[in-house]
Amino acid sequence: MLIDLTKTIFKCSECGNELEVEDVDEYDDTIFIRPCECCIKEKDE
Repeated sequence: MLIDLTKTIFKCSECGNELEVEDVDEYDDTIFIRPCECCIKEKDE
């Protein structure tokens, strides 16, 4: 079953901020939510 990504709200796995659909990795009906940009930057520092 395909998921309508346009109607789904995704949240950052780190801080819970809402993500744009473009920030979500989709694979075989399983949605992998990667951390938002601010969390990625924090880890790099």
